[in-house]
Amino acid sequence: MSLFLKPFLFLYDSTLSLLLFLFNGWSLEDSAAAHERLEADNNAAESEWMQIQYLWRKTRSLVLLPVFKGLVIMCLVLSIIVFFESFYMNIVILFGKLLRRKPEKLYKWEALQEDVEAGSENYPKVLVQIPMYNEKEVFQISIAAVCSLLWPASRLVIQVVDDSTDPVVRFNAN
Repeated sequence: MSLFLKPFLFLYDSTLSLLLFLFNGWSLEDSAAAHERLEADNNAAESEWMQIQYLWRKTRSLVLLPVFKGLVIMCLVLSIIVFFESFYMNIVILFGKLLRRKPEKLYKWEALQEDVEAGSENYPKVLVQIPMYNEKEVFQISIAAVCSLLWPASRLVIQVVDDSTDPVVRFNAN
């Protein structure tokens, strides 16, 4: 039984035993008065108690138990799925290690060919973003580093994203 259900079972049993004591004469009032009251209402109280107990058992068996069984089955299925996924990943990793496989290269990384006739059109257009926020010490170094890139100026766009609240830094970044 799961740790989640044990407190509810304890609460159910303790409530049931408390109600049992209350309906069987355990009370704070005088025992003679309680005995007379129980004698008078014994048949009515017993039948009401039996009806309440019957309704609770029916509700528990028709509603609560199927819900909890469904939750347990769902957790079991998810646990099995996670187990098989980790088992599969371990097999794939072991296969890769034993056969010393490396990831495939989809692209050949070669330097761009210098084409005198095409000029800078051979290079792709590149956008470089420099995010800043109140960074006095960094903004000049960052902008200088981006400006010193070896890339054709016609194919390079530099964008400074400045959310600074300091007016000095904002002025210098612009």
